[in-house]
Amino acid sequence: MRIAVAVFDGAEELDFAGPWEVLAAWRFLHPDEVELLLVGDDREPVTCAKGMQVLPQTTWDELGEVDVLVYPGGRGTGALVYADAGLLDGRAATTYWSAVDELLSLGDDIEPRRQRSFSRAYGEARSGPRSGRCAGTPACRRSRRAAAGRSGAPA
Repeated sequence: MRIAVAVFDGAEELDFAGPWEVLAAWRFLHPDEVELLLVGDDREPVTCAKGMQVLPQTTWDELGEVDVLVYPGGRGTGALVYADAGLLDGRAATTYWSAVDELLSLGDDIEPRRQRSFSRAYGEARSGPRSGRCAGTPACRRSRRAAAGRSGAPA
């Protein structure tokens, strides 16, 4: 499985570092099955919201196809990027409470989930955009467990 974690100036550190930690542990246990990459516009240092600087391992132009993209939104708004790309059309999704109307305006037939946590609202076994502070970390744990169950690998 090829997983890319996006970083960009102003990204909330916890929105990508938490999921990275979970996914890196999975990669450590299954190095032949999981490739994890930090991707940015270029390979120059990225300054995050609280001042942390990180170095992307690859760029969008170099990345190629991935199975999973973790896109930190900051205050739970990463789903707006997916909606704008048409990836949420006809699907259930949520975002930070004040951005739900914007989310709906960016796609077609998006089913709004206004609950506080998408993972609680939509169910643990399903995948999709998550919302709220630190939501990406438990979402990655559930996704890792689900993928491990399908492949027969330990979770």
